[in-house]
Amino acid sequence: MNIKRKRAFALVEVMVAVVILSLTAAAAIKLVMLGQEGLRGAKAEIALTEEAKAVRTGIMLGTVQTSGKRGDIIWETSDGTKEMFGENFGRLDFSGREQTNMIVINEDMRCKEIRVSNTKDERHIVIYMPYD
Repeated sequence: MNIKRKRAFALVEVMVAVVILSLTAAAAIKLVMLGQEGLRGAKAEIALTEEAKAVRTGIMLGTVQTSGKRGDIIWETSDGTKEMFGENFGRLDFSGREQTNMIVINEDMRCKEIRVSNTKDERHIVIYMPYD
């Protein structure tokens, strides 16, 4: 008599497949969560940059005070100088050798420093606005 046995997966093989699928799903969920976190940070940074631009424009037009608060956004202005041309300005030599005959121009620019902060996200940005 010729008896044919049905071939089936053993319980161990099924369990290994389930473990592999669950590890893959866990990794995919982690990647999605990291992507969402990065996107949330990028959106907050873009929003803060737009707020800083609006504050700078308002200060330039005289419609916004030099220091203030609007919602979660706080800004303050201070006078200062910013170095325009330092000793590394214009250095394009990628060979690793130091340039010996380089002209150094030290030029400072008087400016207003505008620091814009978001109290909710604890982020800040600094914008330099030249005097008229």
